[in-house]
Amino acid sequence: VSHVVSALAFSDSANLQASGVFSFGTVTFISGANAGIAMEVKEHVLQTGTGGVFTLVLPLPYALQAGDSYQVSK
Repeated sequence: VSHVVSALAFSDSANLQASGVFSFGTVTFISGANAGIAMEVKEHVLQTGTGGVFTLVLPLPYALQAGDSYQVSK
């Protein structure tokens, strides 16, 4: 996680996959307060200068922090 956009969204500057690749996929957090928690990705958009922006279906139980690690799959 590079930047927390809101309670439902975060960006990752290292994720340069085309928009939509991970839409309706699943993100699982592997570090931070949400470690072990999986959530459905509502939308994945590649934004120039920002990287991949992930919008989740529901908010996570704990606030995301920059530096949290995750895995994403479709």
